[in-house]
Amino acid sequence: MPGAWLGSERVRRPVLGLLAAAVLAAYPAAGLYPYRWAPPVQVPNSAEASTERGLRFVAPGPGIARSEAAPDWVGEAKATNRIEIELRLRTDSRDQYGPARIVSLSEGHYRRNFTLGQEGSDLVFRLRTPQSDANGRPATWVPGVFATPGWRELRIVVEPGRLEIEVDGKSAARAALPERPLRTWNRSFRLALGNELTNKRTWLGEISHATVRTGGQVIDYAEPGRLEVPPTLWLFDLTPRPVPLPKLPDGARANAMAVRVGPKATDTDGNGFPDELVVEAFLFSEPHPTPMYEDGVFVFRLHPAGVTISDEATPLVEWRVGGEALVRSRQRSPIFGPGH
Repeated sequence: MPGAWLGSERVRRPVLGLLAAAVLAAYPAAGLYPYRWAPPVQVPNSAEASTERGLRFVAPGPGIARSEAAPDWVGEAKATNRIEIELRLRTDSRDQYGPARIVSLSEGHYRRNFTLGQEGSDLVFRLRTPQSDANGRPATWVPGVFATPGWRELRIVVEPGRLEIEVDGKSAARAALPERPLRTWNRSFRLALGNELTNKRTWLGEISHATVRTGGQVIDYAEPGRLEVPPTLWLFDLTPRPVPLPKLPDGARANAMAVRVGPKATDTDGNGFPDELVVEAFLFSEPHPTPMYEDGVFVFRLHPAGVTISDEATPLVEWRVGGEALVRSRQRSPIFGPGH
């Protein structure tokens, strides 16, 4: 890449950072249970911006180039339900996971409009639609994109009813989308290259072009001055404490259940009416605290608001999950353990 590589010349008074550190320091460690508390640490930003064009994210990280505010083209993307993203990049290693964030329009780890990332040698694209969760999952995977070194040209096209990902000019993945795929996008999310806004999903590599097209706007975020490259970053460590689950005794049978219901129903077909509600269920054999799997049938009933639920009450709808569907619903939460 031609041009000199420079760190950011922006120097900001660390008022907000010091305030955040002071607030966190005021909390005792016990108040953050079950997390391990550590003071925030200020580290150098490993991102380097070229004086001509391009961004480099070098080891050991973390590095990030980010927008100071939400891009104004998000409103146009929501209105037209169309966006194109083009990148020319090369990775420094195929051993990057998370997925490591190449480009992301998000709020943090768990809420995003889209993310293009690297998971090992694979390309991963998360897109928030009426059919996805707030994290843009399930994702679209393109295997082997980073299996060999070298520059790659990527093009992602999102439009009513269709997603297509091209690698080096050839179609690599396609997926059906709702007719209004971007209507659930959040206008407040910011754009970041090389990391998540939390600075915890570092990607190492080089980007020579990062173009976003939305109707009448075409912006290359690899151009000098398009993104903020702060000289330092704050890292916060709230690492969950590893607590091994006790082993269940032989012959344990489920006699209790804990249920987590998603914050709101989602519209999966884009017709303006919610039709999917996410429910997680964990079975227990009291008094043992370890969740478990067991054969049987889950019965979920939805009743009108304000109705006293009884065996005689008529539900609006009833779902029964058993057999193969029950087996497919099994998952293992990194926090809670086995569940459905």
